[in-house]
Amino acid sequence: MYRKLLSNWLKRNNIPYDFICYCNESNHVEEKLKLVHKEKIDLIFEDSISDAINLSKISHVIMYNRPYNFGFTSVKRINNFKELKKIKNKVKEK
Repeated sequence: MYRKLLSNWLKRNNIPYDFICYCNESNHVEEKLKLVHKEKIDLIFEDSISDAINLSKISHVIMYNRPYNFGFTSVKRINNFKELKKIKNKVKEK
């Protein structure tokens, strides 16, 4: 359900994307790292601190603020999808 909501919102707000990846919890970091390398992904929307740390070494990461990820400030953060639209171009320019 979340995948559908997110993809619909991205389309309505004219934010292009290639695909949305939801990974298996048991090996999600490894899956995401392989996918970023394989697909040459340049911008990742993430809510996991450990994944953001690893992924930010090879790509741009935007972290969605959640109660479980406060305190990690090494990447751009957003509170809602409207903020994503505002900062996505700024992040990709760096």
